[in-house]
Amino acid sequence: MRQEADAEEAFSRASLLLYRKLSAHVEKVDNLRGWILRLTFNVCMSLHRENRRRAEQSIEEMAAESPAPASVLPHSPVGNPESAYLQKELGHVLRSSIESLPERLRETMIGHLTLDGYREIADHLEINEPNARKRMQEAREALAQGLAQYRAGDAPRPPAPRPPVRGRKPAGPSRPAEPQERVRALRSAVVTLPGGQEREGLLALHLPLSRERRDTLERYVEQHPRSGMKRLALARALLEEGRADEARLHLKAGVKRQPQRLDAWLDLIAIYRLQERPVAAAEACERALAANRPATALLQGLQAWCLGRPEDAERSFLEAREAMPESPAPCVALAELQMATGRPREAAESLAQALARDPADVAALTLGAEPLRLLGRAAEARRRDARALELDAANPPALERRLAASARRAGGRIAPEGGLWRAVETSARTRPAARSLLAFLRLGGGDLAGIGEMVSLLAERPRLLQARLEHARLQDALDRPLAALQEIDAARELQPGSRELDLLACRVALRAGLPHRALQECEGLLAGHGDAWDTASTAAWALSHLGRLERAVELSRAAVARQPELPAAWLEHGRVLARAERLREAVAATETGWSLLPEGDGFDLAVPAALDLAVLHRRLGYPEWARQWALLALEACVALRETDPVRAHLLRARIQAELGVAAAPAAGPEDISPAFLWIEERRLLTAQISERSFG
Repeated sequence: MRQEADAEEAFSRASLLLYRKLSAHVEKVDNLRGWILRLTFNVCMSLHRENRRRAEQSIEEMAAESPAPASVLPHSPVGNPESAYLQKELGHVLRSSIESLPERLRETMIGHLTLDGYREIADHLEINEPNARKRMQEAREALAQGLAQYRAGDAPRPPAPRPPVRGRKPAGPSRPAEPQERVRALRSAVVTLPGGQEREGLLALHLPLSRERRDTLERYVEQHPRSGMKRLALARALLEEGRADEARLHLKAGVKRQPQRLDAWLDLIAIYRLQERPVAAAEACERALAANRPATALLQGLQAWCLGRPEDAERSFLEAREAMPESPAPCVALAELQMATGRPREAAESLAQALARDPADVAALTLGAEPLRLLGRAAEARRRDARALELDAANPPALERRLAASARRAGGRIAPEGGLWRAVETSARTRPAARSLLAFLRLGGGDLAGIGEMVSLLAERPRLLQARLEHARLQDALDRPLAALQEIDAARELQPGSRELDLLACRVALRAGLPHRALQECEGLLAGHGDAWDTASTAAWALSHLGRLERAVELSRAAVARQPELPAAWLEHGRVLARAERLREAVAATETGWSLLPEGDGFDLAVPAALDLAVLHRRLGYPEWARQWALLALEACVALRETDPVRAHLLRARIQAELGVAAAPAAGPEDISPAFLWIEERRLLTAQISERSFG
């Protein structure tokens, strides 16, 4: 193809044709390689013919229909030097005339030459289509007048602006454009990794919502393959459906036509990262830098993160936060990095800054749920989820958390035909976490068919990492830790070194009663992910149960040193100290965690914290203090009952059983599904405070 841009365009077209036609022809083709080569050759020849037709169009014909600046006006081949000189001079006149047009007409003319049709011009300039046609007519008239003067031998004068219409109100300042990088939706997507495995993840989508159907956009792009705006709209439609692999091709072609679209570059970089293609993601960051100078620090931070340099990435994100004071994007990127490196308190602060800049940023609203829970701010997390669903009704994590909360409030008895259930079922077609939640809720409601939810997903997609991970969690919830370990091992074959898998394996091996395996998992966890708070805390919790008390206390201290303002870290530390029989130190640590909980919130952490303090004071021989803490635990149970009556019932029963506090039960067993109660009781007795759970 001689030109790199043409070669990439040919590759993109051939890829799309193969996607559409291969399934219909693969059974009939004897020589598949030859068939693909011929299809690609035909695409290249079509591009050559298009280029030749454009080159043969005369400059005078383009002057009448599409006058343009030098970057878009091709020069026609000419037969002699005199004609060549005249054509060159005419081109200069036309370019000068275009540059002299009023801004509203100049932008319309350039859009006519670089975009496909009046609809795209109108979208680009944020005007309606009749207005775009009217402006184009005025621009042609002005250019025709200048061209007539040139042919008559007079120097063309810049066209005078049209006088204002009598009685019309002067136009005010233009409406400021909405920030391009605002996240408008979160969607689940499944991509194919270089090794053939599949991976599911969340993509924060930046492209504007498309009002057109995907099939309409596909037909348009097929007929107008050089369209940039429509390709980006099609990519957005595909991402809405979770088809990230296909969307990437259109994003890659679209940003060549619209390189100034930072939002499109960010989507493309996110897909490359999800596909575990760090080099391609870093190269996309480099190309985006040329056309998006205000976002230089943000793109450099993403590039450093893709190349495995988190310290450099954090410095760049902090610089971008100062350089882009109106944009939430640097704050959200910084929060994601902080969560990935085990710093939930810092991540919560970064997300709060993002929301201060843009209260409607869907990613900032959604991603803060886990950090806020560890900080004891569960009510705030629920409010953010509610706001996220107002802006993005199909937001997968917020939908799942709302369904889980509804099930817990209903005592595990929830009707599968409800609207919220159906919304999560729609998400479950591509999202293993949603399928796992539905299976868990079915089983908690006494429906044994729920086991088939995850089994069917594994049968459909045996190489999908998240399916194995969610199945392992479900088996663990059903008190089948050995089966859970088998699923974890199968998932590790798909993706070795996963931090999430290593954390889960450490906990499950201990619950399975395999001390040697648990010890091995602890050492592997610390060797691979030792700098994060939750890795040190999880290893300390496991080692304390294995009798390695000195090492457990050392790691637990390191965990609170990394997150000294995190209530969950101090509560975990208190439990490790209690197992090491350092009761006074355990009281001090647990009281520190209690003091960090916000007033009027965090009851899911406050109840077990107060119960721990009651038990510790009883063991130390202070019955009055034990009673006072037990009464505080009961008060917190009353508040917890509003959002989680199942857990409130179980915790209240533990207070009564262990301390003999006489009180009416917060909720009777008749109000709660027995299966749901059994699963939740086991989870409550065996899990860490910081361990991730549904809802």
